[in-house]
Amino acid sequence: AISAASTAKAALHRARIATAAVESFDGMHWAPTLHSLVARPLTPEYATEALPDLPPDAAAKLVAYLSVWLEAYSGGDGGSVDLAMEPVKGLPAAREVITWAGAVIDAHFTTFAMNRGDEDGDEDAAMAALRRAAAKLQAGCASVGRVNGALAHVRDGAPL
Repeated sequence: AISAASTAKAALHRARIATAAVESFDGMHWAPTLHSLVARPLTPEYATEALPDLPPDAAAKLVAYLSVWLEAYSGGDGGSVDLAMEPVKGLPAAREVITWAGAVIDAHFTTFAMNRGDEDGDEDAAMAALRRAAAKLQAGCASVGRVNGALAHVRDGAPL
């Protein structure tokens, strides 16, 4: 049976993600359109066919959009989000966001690398936001890894 605590935790996770989908995308009037697209798994065929054809400014906007999701999934609002929870229907899960971010960076690596310090700074700002959000998410995942290692140590009956 599912405990009341786990049911409440799942509801809180869904509420945080749903709130982020509405409140975290200031100035991105096009973000709701991307939510359902990025929620779908990205196939390698689509990534190699469609993403390289994005204009550089569109790729920068997509990276900025993805960095907002990474920030939400890394607990950017101060609340924790359980990455193992089932995603909210129609909104991207952390694994989809990470997959899309990697694919966009792969497809536009040269553009992002060559446009450092451009006049409007959109690409630099988008990549900086992505780096910050990814570092925060990685730090959270690393702490979980340390806990898992400690639990395995105790489980195996190793000396403390």
